[in-house]
Amino acid sequence: PMMRREFVTKYRWLTERDFLDIFAIAQVSPGAIPVTIAVLIGRRLAGARGFWVCLVAETVPGFLVLMAIAVLSFDPHMSLLRSALKGCAAAAVGMMIGNALELSWPYRTKIADLTIMVAVGVAVLVFHASLAVMFLIFIPISVVVVRMMRAE
Repeated sequence: PMMRREFVTKYRWLTERDFLDIFAIAQVSPGAIPVTIAVLIGRRLAGARGFWVCLVAETVPGFLVLMAIAVLSFDPHMSLLRSALKGCAAAAVGMMIGNALELSWPYRTKIADLTIMVAVGVAVLVFHASLAVMFLIFIPISVVVVRMMRAE
C-alpha cells in the first residue's frame, strides 16, 4: 500500500494500470513481492541504475534489521523481542488488508468483480483453498466474465 501510495497517488510516476501490471508480475515472480516491485519500478523509471539503487535500498536495510534480530534472539527469554515480532506480524496483516482494499476499491461498482473477489476470499479464508486451486478455478472464471462484460 505504501509503494502504491507513493508512486501512483503522491508523485504520479506511474498510472494505476502500470502499478497493477508491475504488481501482477511481482506476484508470480520468485522472491519477495516488495523487492520485485521496487526493482521493476526502478528499472522502468531510471533504467539499470534505478534497478540497482532500488535493489540495494530494498534489501540492505531489511538484512541489517534481520541480523540485529538474530543477534538479539540468542537470548530465548527476551520478552521484548517476542513482543516486537508479534507487533510486526500484526502490522503485516494490517498492511495486507489495506493493500487488498486499496487495489480492489476501483472495482467496487461492478457486481461481477465484487462477486469474484468475495468468492476468492471465501475460498481462501473458509475453505483454505491452495494457490494452485485458486488459479485453476478463478482465472478461467475471471476471463469468461470479463469477455462477457466486454461483449455487452
